[in-house]
Amino acid sequence: MYPGGRAPDPRRMKAMMRKMGIEQEELEGVERVVITMRDRELVLDRPQVMAVTAQGQTTYQVAGEVEERQKGAAASPAGGGASAPMPRYSEEDLALVMAQTGASEDEARAALGACEGQVAEAIIKLIG
Repeated sequence: MYPGGRAPDPRRMKAMMRKMGIEQEELEGVERVVITMRDRELVLDRPQVMAVTAQGQTTYQVAGEVEERQKGAAASPAGGGASAPMPRYSEEDLALVMAQTGASEDEARAALGACEGQVAEAIIKLIG
């Protein structure tokens, strides 16, 4: 809730931030952000990333859907051949597509892969 009941004017807010020496910039074309921890990784595909610079220090704000995986889980290909592309959907997405369409796991995976992980598009593809 904002004082006075309405949100501040974006241009005015930007001018106030500039006066305080704070600069904000959205990074374009970010494909993936990976946060590596001791035992696992957090992966954000196609996230929105903002770089905020204040008092000479830049911080990054990352927003998007997170996929958690064991560290190194998709890093090494099986055998010596080319690795399969990393899926851009979660197991919950897969289960939803299977439940809504009655498709097998392989059919649902293929549809999600073809639709770049877009659940609604995969369901329409399988139903239509």
